[in-house]
Amino acid sequence: MKIADKLRKFREEKGYSQEAMAYNIGVSYGTYHNIEKGKADIRFSVLEKCAETLEVPLLELLPQESTEDTNGPGSQFDEKVSNK
Repeated sequence: MKIADKLRKFREEKGYSQEAMAYNIGVSYGTYHNIEKGKADIRFSVLEKCAETLEVPLLELLPQESTEDTNGPGSQFDEKVSNK
């Protein structure tokens, strides 16, 4: 499951609107909306705030392990986490 899907799932379980999530994590509504739609990458620091707001372990928001080569280009955990 992608980060965007997990964010939406946990947000809905908590009963939060996208506007409330955006406010609580310190981003604009448009930015949060795009993150949740998978149209924007999310900074790790913002992902941490999401986990805190949603009261879930950070690891719960990370995508499940893929079958891609983890030693190839782009395999290092960067400042941004891709929703794709």
